[in-house]
Amino acid sequence: MNHVGRLENLRSILGVDGSYLLVSNPLNVRWLTGFTGSNGQVLVSGGAAALITDSRYREQGSNEVPAEVEVVIASSAPGERVSDLLLERVDAPTIGFESDHLTVSAADEMQTALVDAGSKLALAPSAGQIAELRRIKDTDEVAALRRAGQIADDALAALLPNIVAGETELKLARLLEWEMAERGSERASFSTIMASGPNGAKPHARPSARTIEDGDLVVIDFGATVEGYGSDMTRTIVVGSAKPTAHQQRWYENVLQAQQHGVEVAQVGRELRSIHHETRSHLEASGQEGVYEHGTGHGVGLFIHENPILSARVEGVVVPSMALTVEPGAYVPGIGGVRVEDLVITSEAGPETITNFPKGLCPAL
Repeated sequence: MNHVGRLENLRSILGVDGSYLLVSNPLNVRWLTGFTGSNGQVLVSGGAAALITDSRYREQGSNEVPAEVEVVIASSAPGERVSDLLLERVDAPTIGFESDHLTVSAADEMQTALVDAGSKLALAPSAGQIAELRRIKDTDEVAALRRAGQIADDALAALLPNIVAGETELKLARLLEWEMAERGSERASFSTIMASGPNGAKPHARPSARTIEDGDLVVIDFGATVEGYGSDMTRTIVVGSAKPTAHQQRWYENVLQAQQHGVEVAQVGRELRSIHHETRSHLEASGQEGVYEHGTGHGVGLFIHENPILSARVEGVVVPSMALTVEPGAYVPGIGGVRVEDLVITSEAGPETITNFPKGLCPAL
């Protein structure tokens, strides 16, 4: 991963050399430096970057971060540890901190330590710079996402023969996670959804002890993780050897056609909100019952729900190298649900789907 390039991109946003930012969000710390430990903050200025951590991560920090990032080991209380470094190294009146991550109490603790030391350095709330940069994926990130998508495709193909009447949602969800792990996934990218029958009407259903029945629709929403980057895909299938009912087939086709339309809309230059509006409107126009009320999709990266969130309120336009999901659904309480989702990479040539498990209520492998 090109962490040095990412630091330079952040500096271009911070502006003049006298600007400082204290990065505390673990995902942003990892994105900037490669550090994967549980305790680390990064002080970034126009000319330097330092990872602040504790002695547990002395060797790990040195191995993970680029040479351009100094690893600073400190052992005092968290607020004092960071404030000591700020006193030593910050020659500006203010320093930005991630106000959308650092708690009020932690910020107050640092500010109090600075005041007690006689410093006039003030902490200034700052948010969104790194999240904005993370919208655009570099080639290493796209490669990791592709691999995660392939692992998920292959894992579901391996699991498919086991999705039969008599099995439980919970067992199948754990088997799917095992199949991903066997193929190189570091972990499930989020809590696997395996929702059968009426449970499919809950968009974020948790796998339960419910026994799957013949003829059930089963919503499977899951992802693999490679180098911290998670894939995201949803397929809906019908259980049993009999063909889907006409109602199930029509329900599925309505959602599928809306999803395909949403992917086609994700063209460079289009407003992000148009993906949501056009996907949802396409499904509504079909007359389908239970049209979704959640967002149509989201960015994907080190965090499974990154910016941008595809909703009616999202700002901005599609640009190349975004990783976006498109995931419309229709949910009928007491009966079930259908959702179809793919992860796409945007480009000037058009959106490319990188989750490619076959679609259909009875997918042909």
